[in-house]
Amino acid sequence: MTWLLGYVDPSEPHFVAAVLTIAFNPLFWNVVARWEHKTRKLSGAFGSPHLACCTLGGAILLLNVLRSHCFTQAMRSQPRMQSLDNPLAYRTGLALLGVGGVFVLSSFLALGFTGTFLGDYFGILKETRVTTFPFSILDNPMYWGSTANYLGWAIMLLTRCWNVWAGRLPAHGQAAGIRALWMRPHADLRLRRRLWVPASGPPSRRLAQGITPLAPQSSSDLSIFWMRTSSIESCFCRKCSA
Repeated sequence: MTWLLGYVDPSEPHFVAAVLTIAFNPLFWNVVARWEHKTRKLSGAFGSPHLACCTLGGAILLLNVLRSHCFTQAMRSQPRMQSLDNPLAYRTGLALLGVGGVFVLSSFLALGFTGTFLGDYFGILKETRVTTFPFSILDNPMYWGSTANYLGWAIMLLTRCWNVWAGRLPAHGQAAGIRALWMRPHADLRLRRRLWVPASGPPSRRLAQGITPLAPQSSSDLSIFWMRTSSIESCFCRKCSA
């Protein structure tokens, strides 16, 4: 448990928000759907079961967007596990995201909108049971696909490849002399620090320690990097590594 708490900060606000949205969303749509199945209040209020089901489906989609946003922010704000910071982990996350997307989209196409968003609770039933792909290989492909999506997305957010692609870390060769800027696992990623890195020559050890140098004389010979960290472990340029 102590080892796990070194990589998870349960008190971080984004983490708390993600936990609340993950727990609230299925609770919300199950309670509303069961209430509708017993009372038919939503169908009566909207005038038809199809319109009521589509309204609930739209609300579920919006809640899922909020959940995904909170999940992404929580992963970005948590300490990083350096053993997952490699290209293989990035490719694994990307593969999981692709497989999960196939399962989710194919399930949606097989069930339709009302079949996906609890249409049976509104009395909207299909004539026969759906047995086409992906239901021919899995009983709950939508749930398995969503799990794979979030797992793959979480792994990708932890890798340096994703941060380079998203512009949060400098790419190889973007500034002369920079090999890598590694973040401490316990660094507070919510903080931002503006680093001025000379385009010619390696950055100084003073710069690598997070001390902002004097104001630049011109913007043509400088590159600006934004780092979401309160400190940097060390400088890995050729000069400082020698």
